[in-house]
Amino acid sequence: MTEPTYSIVVRGDLLPGFTLADAKAGTARLFKAAPEAVEKLFSGRAVTVRRNLPRHLAMKTVAALEGVGLKAVMQSEAAADDLPPPAPRAQADAPIAHAASGGLTLAPMEGNLVKAGEIEKPAPVQVAGIDATIAPAGSDLGGTATRSEPTPQIRVPDWELSPMESAED
Repeated sequence: MTEPTYSIVVRGDLLPGFTLADAKAGTARLFKAAPEAVEKLFSGRAVTVRRNLPRHLAMKTVAALEGVGLKAVMQSEAAADDLPPPAPRAQADAPIAHAASGGLTLAPMEGNLVKAGEIEKPAPVQVAGIDATIAPAGSDLGGTATRSEPTPQIRVPDWELSPMESAED
């Protein structure tokens, strides 16, 4: 009986902790191709990048692709038509998209999830016991500080030290 063979399939899904730009650059380095040449691997459609690989080489290829941030699926050649449907891709203005399975997926890591107008400005904080406030972000901190209490004086004893006597005396 012959050893089963595997294909490696990608859709352009990113692994957590990777940006799209980093994954594209890493994939281009991995395949020794121009960044434009790997663009089709990030289209959202299933693309087979390797075929007829023995199990150990297929696992090594998946590990290499996932090492640069691109989610890869090792698929038996006998089960080529059993791919799950592609995950929905989040839009730039929709931070959370509903998946076909009824769950939720998170937006890509690049960009802000909250629009600039939705960010609340925090009120100045009064620290108990200290007559000071925390300056808002971007303010000038170069002013002179004033204290409401005098600085306490510390008395240090004026000890005189005698020279050490040598053991030879």
